[in-house]
Amino acid sequence: MDEAAGTVVVPVSEEFRNVYDFIDLQGEEALRHRRKQKGEEKKLEELKVQVRKKLRLRHLTLDPSLSSEQQMSGCIRLLRSGPDLLRYTEGLSLCISDDFRLPEGTKRQACLKWNFSISDL
Repeated sequence: MDEAAGTVVVPVSEEFRNVYDFIDLQGEEALRHRRKQKGEEKKLEELKVQVRKKLRLRHLTLDPSLSSEQQMSGCIRLLRSGPDLLRYTEGLSLCISDDFRLPEGTKRQACLKWNFSISDL
């Protein structure tokens, strides 16, 4: 069972009866993990909307290589730092990432490290 994805992984060579028995025994747990994952995804989307509104960002993206906990942590840090950042972020395209990067070439979004502190800026 892959808790992060909320899925049950089954070898294709396994007999149908064994697969059925496993899902019968573990199905509720898989559903519970899937519901939890969906709830976290919804919470993260709500956080993104709050951050965009509070900081008046043009775009907010999250680096897919970050875990959902790191993505949430970055959004919460942005919300907490909102009053200090607002004058710099209005109209900005921002990405929460694993490193600090300024816009380069045609890519016009600044990247902010997910565990930044105001003193880093």
